[in-house]
Amino acid sequence: MLGVWTSQRSLRPVLLILAMAAGSGILTACSGGSAHPHKSSVATTPANSLYVSGRASRPTDETAPGIDFTQGDLSFQIGSHRIAIPAVTWNTIIGTSRVPELVGSMVDPAFHPTDVTRNRFQYLADQIAQYGVPDFEPIGMAEGLGAGQFIEFAALYNSTAQVKKLSGLTVTVSLQSSAKKVAMQVFFATPSSALVIPARTVYFARLSFAHFRSPPKTRGNSVSYNVHFHFAHFTSCRGQVCVNS
Repeated sequence: MLGVWTSQRSLRPVLLILAMAAGSGILTACSGGSAHPHKSSVATTPANSLYVSGRASRPTDETAPGIDFTQGDLSFQIGSHRIAIPAVTWNTIIGTSRVPELVGSMVDPAFHPTDVTRNRFQYLADQIAQYGVPDFEPIGMAEGLGAGQFIEFAALYNSTAQVKKLSGLTVTVSLQSSAKKVAMQVFFATPSSALVIPARTVYFARLSFAHFRSPPKTRGNSVSYNVHFHFAHFTSCRGQVCVNS
């Protein structure tokens, strides 16, 4: 099974993505785009349709590992819907909040997730699950430099009723202004490294590129990227059990 998605993303310096642990992060931005080619007319959907109980009375845990931003919106696109999650919505979800589970969610261990992280990513997964997608949907969430690395954070959504195995995910990041390639790498390339995603589950992946070209310095540290996803195989597992072999 083959698939190709392209995302355009304009980044503003208001989103801090903590990939390893608190204090080790990526200064990037509120990001948005399409996980596949999209129509010019896009309906923006505020992320207030899902009720979360037990929120904090004010924004807190703003440096929890994961996606951390204190102003603006985290925005991304699914088909013709652009989801916008305000910072205040994100940062009042805490470890003891009760978040609806419309779909399963898994967080890459490289995030070193806490209870706060898991609840916020569950909320993010629920937002994604509200809209119909193909069997497999890679969604670019944010990207940028941090700790000497170039990182892409992607939501990998298996919307089927079968456990699936993903392999050969090629991610290419280029500058939107000049189309110059910033980074390209194949992830989950071997049978032993293939990613198993349970049925109806969003896997939030931290993808670190071994080689990259530093983006140009711009006023306000604002950079726009095109992110291109291509995968080689997304296959069902026999008996709902996947074995890396």
